[in-house]
Amino acid sequence: MPEQQIDRSLLDMNCDVPEPTSVQPGEYGLELTKLSLKLSKEGNLMLSAFFTVDDHPDAKLISEYFVLPTSNADPQQIYNRKLALKRLATQIGLDVNSLMQWVATAQVGDAFKEVAGMKVRAILKESSDEQYGTQNNIARWL
Repeated sequence: MPEQQIDRSLLDMNCDVPEPTSVQPGEYGLELTKLSLKLSKEGNLMLSAFFTVDDHPDAKLISEYFVLPTSNADPQQIYNRKLALKRLATQIGLDVNSLMQWVATAQVGDAFKEVAGMKVRAILKESSDEQYGTQNNIARWL
């Protein structure tokens, strides 16, 4: 493996490095950086997706969570969860059954590496809370 050279100009910290911020609500291109299987605070399996905003390197990462259907969920929750998973799969260019096949064989913490880098378009909204401050969420896929 060739030795990697350090670009010392990139190490100059005498420049302004802004804190990440949210972007204005609107339509954006996003890149999926990570999709992994996690456990929710309630102990339910969920997919955790992280997106960067195209052309906004200082934007906060956008995190979206997709709780998997469970036997203790009511029919409306099951429907909504399946619909959200179907929409996610469609956006990242997968058949929903392929996504669910990966989920069925994955362990908590596993990342679905094959989908990292997929590009999507979405309308973003802003929300704010005490714990995370102002951040963006996906309002609707395009």
